[in-house]
Amino acid sequence: MKDIVPGDIGSYPYSLFSYNGSVYFGASDENYIPGFWKSDGSAAGTIKLANLSVPYTFNNDGLGLYEAVSR
Repeated sequence: MKDIVPGDIGSYPYSLFSYNGSVYFGASDENYIPGFWKSDGSAAGTIKLANLSVPYTFNNDGLGLYEAVSR
């Protein structure tokens, strides 16, 4: 898997799940923009699918609702 943000800062990946031979997850890029990512396990196969905006609302459970912005 690709090291999205090398060094001490990191990309803080979260909510990893596998589907159809790939891993999907949330992580920040080198510009601190959160995104939705997909990886086949290789550096070349790790790609950002969409940027995620900062939570603009919360549901009754206190979970943030995000808007995906396609690239």
